[in-house]
Amino acid sequence: MNFSKKSLLVILFVLALLSVTVILWKVSLSPLAIEGRENERNAKKIEIGFSKNELISIMGRPNKILTNLNSEISDTIYFYRPGFAAASGIDFYIENDTVVFIGLNE
Repeated sequence: MNFSKKSLLVILFVLALLSVTVILWKVSLSPLAIEGRENERNAKKIEIGFSKNELISIMGRPNKILTNLNSEISDTIYFYRPGFAAASGIDFYIENDTVVFIGLNE
């Protein structure tokens, strides 16, 4: 199969365009990216002293929960998915059903 130079350039251009489209979708339009942005936006509404129920009503169900910790800060940590390329996650430390510490990637 002999392709002309022009045909090869068109194929390369289409492949490059497809690659960029997939990357843009992954970082901005995928369900995980949308969830992460929403979590970051909602996390700014949470304050120390909020009840666990207030936290869940604003943030929704956490992506992960760690319980029965031998920590000086709290006995439970709620983890939420951060936005794309975040340096760290969104963590809420719960003690006696009250938010006692907030870990955000700001």
